Formats: sequence, C-alpha cells, structure tokens
Amino acid sequence: MRRTAIKDLTGYCGFLIGFLGSAPFAWGYLAAELERGSFARGLWYFFAIVFSTGVFAGTAGLATGFVIGWIWEQYHRRRRRERSRRKESLASAGPDAVGAVTESEFQHETEAHIHPAEAEVPRLRLVTTTPDSADRVEGEPRSRDRER
Repeated sequence: MRRTAIKDLTGYCGFLIGFLGSAPFAWGYLAAELERGSFARGLWYFFAIVFSTGVFAGTAGLATGFVIGWIWEQYHRRRRRERSRRKESLASAGPDAVGAVTESEFQHETEAHIHPAEAEVPRLRLVTTTPDSADRVEGEPRSRDRER
C-alpha cells in the first residue's frame, strides 16, 4: 500500500513539474504564432509541448517512485525480519536472556502495542491556594486533620 502511494505521488509530482515547468518555454511558440495570426496553431503547439513534457516527466516520476518504494519496502522488510529474529532468539534463550533487552528497546516495543484508549490518561486537578492548603502537597492530610 505504501509502496504504491509513493509511486503514485512521485508520478503525479513529476507530471505537475513537467507540465508547469514547460509552460514558459512553450509560451514562446504560442506568442510567435499569435504574431503570425495563427492563434489555433500556436495553441496546439503550446498544449502539445506542455502535455507531452508532463507525460514524460510523469513517467520519469513513476520510475523514480517505483525505485524509492521498492527501497522503502526492502528496508522495512529487513527491519521486521531482524526484529522477529531477535524476539525468537530471546524467547528460545529463556528467562535469563530477558535482561539483555535494553530499557529503550523494551519501552519502544511496549509503546507500539498500547492502544491509545488503553493508555493512562493524565489526571489534572485545579488546586487553589488558600492559606490552609498552600503549605501542603496534594493528597497530604490538612494540618487540622493531623492534630486529631
């Protein structure tokens, strides 16, 4: 899916760049034909140059996108394969090898599997500063409660 999106996007961008980039060059042909009095011929030249340049640039963009998409896919396949091998080797090594996983790897692996709805929501409270509560930390008993 991502590979085809990369290919399609670069093809579209190539067409757009070719189409818009060739317009200033094709304008000269249109202007020359306007001076001769042949507006229709100049317009055909303009559209032919702009459209054909857009098609050729779009084809080049598709080829470039195909290569970029292929490289992206190969990189991520290799990365997934290495991650799978690492998990298999840790599982086969037993519980003693669990400590071999670094803290950042563990955090990255666990964060990837937490659904946003399951994540702990931070609890924010408005704490007013009254003379009674200014000196205490949230959750501590009030000074008059301590005396009792």
